Parts: sequence; structure tokens; C-alpha cells
Amino acid sequence: MRKYFYILFAFVLAFSSCKENTENIEVEINLTSENLLNATIWYQQSAEMQACYYQAFNYSKNQLLRNIETSTTTKPKAVIVDIDETMLDNSPFEAYLIQNNETFNKDLWYKWVNLASAKALPGAVDFSIFAKENEVTVFYVSNRVVANIEPTVKNLQAEGFAYAENEYVLLKEETSDKTERRNLIAENYEVIMLIGDNLRDFDEIFTDRNSKFGFQIVEEHEDLFGTKYIMLPNPMYGQWEKAYKNPEGDTPQEQILENMRKSLISF
Repeated sequence: MRKYFYILFAFVLAFSSCKENTENIEVEINLTSENLLNATIWYQQSAEMQACYYQAFNYSKNQLLRNIETSTTTKPKAVIVDIDETMLDNSPFEAYLIQNNETFNKDLWYKWVNLASAKALPGAVDFSIFAKENEVTVFYVSNRVVANIEPTVKNLQAEGFAYAENEYVLLKEETSDKTERRNLIAENYEVIMLIGDNLRDFDEIFTDRNSKFGFQIVEEHEDLFGTKYIMLPNPMYGQWEKAYKNPEGDTPQEQILENMRKSLISF
């Protein structure tokens, strides 16, 4: 009987240990890729997301014409657009991270980019064609690295974008600051509109999120939104996440989530 008791006790102890380890694994999963789930599902499966993009690009067409009419220079006109989550939908990459319990890394990202299979976002292709029809050049300024130029252009061409050629696609060489590339375009064109999913797609002044999460800087430039700047939704990633991370280096996922919880406004 005593021997049986010890065997039973050992089994219960082992089972408890396995259960504890399983719970730890579940916590680890929830604190990494699973954190993307709600945002990615909204981006892929909500009609509201589709409506937001159609609304933004329909509005952009009308505003583009107004900006052409009110221009005071004779320089040719240009619009600068971001690529990822602005013109092309990379949410399948985020879905892969969730399904495989991965976090972002460059090797996986390059693998996805090289597939050149991202789909155009709602209204994006039509807007690029509309701009061309109105003699406005579209420049694609993205922080994809220069080494990705070939699959990026191939992807844009496959989706039917206007100006989907190397000379109109300016990718990152050394810095994610797009100022130099925007200035290069402005040397020969009047940039009458910028479209992106990240405030840094418009100007580097929006980089700092330490002061009221960047709200104050946006308020100071509110007149530019809907006139020169067109903002698109992206709940999956972006500069806004920087407010929850340590500027000195890597921040554990647990700490990021705790920082997010502390910033919630409740009643």
C-alpha cells in the first residue's frame, strides 16, 4: 500500500509539473506573437479597415486636385507615399508570426518581401493611376532596404501601380530617417501630398513620443492633416510602440505590456 501511495504521489507531482510548464508556455506565447492577434484580425477581416482605406484614398483624390489648383509654383507636382501598410498589405507576414509564435526578425521579413506577393490595399492602385492621369508623379519612399528593390518593384508592378519603376522607388540605405530622400524629390518637384501609416512618413518631427505620446506635436500641425498629410490606420506596429520601450536597448515583452497597461485611460 505504501509503495502504491509513493507511486501515486510521484505521478501527481509529475502531472502538476507538466501542467505548470504548459501554463508557462502559454504565458510566453501570449506575451509574444499572440499580442498581434487582435490587431491583425482587425486589419485582415474587418470591413471597417477596408472602408478606412477607400475613404482615405477617395478623399486623397479630391484633395490632390485642390492642392494642384492652389499651387503657386510651376514645378512639376509629386506625391510621396509609403509602401508597407500604405500601398501594400503585409498582414500575412504578421499572421505568420502569430501562427508560428515568432517575433519580428529581418530574415523572416526579407523572406516575405522576396516573395513579392503582398496585395494592394483598397483604393491604393486607383489613387496612383489617378495621380498619373493628373500629371502628378508618385514616389514610393519606404524603409525597406535597398537590397529589396527588385522584389519590391516586381510586387508593385504585379499589383498594377503607376510609376512602379526603380527610379520612383526610394528605399533605405543607411538611415530610417526619410528626410534626405524627401528633400531629394523636392529639389525637382513640388510635393503636394504625403500618404503613410506612420507619422514619420511625413516629417521627422513626429519621431519623439515621450511628450504626451506625440499628441502635442500632432496638435501643433493639425492643419496639415487632411490637406497635405493623409494618415492611414495600422494597429499592428509603428513608431507609436516606441513610447512603451526602453530607448537604451531591448525591452522584455512583459515590460512592454505592463507599460501599455499603465498608459490605459479608464474610469
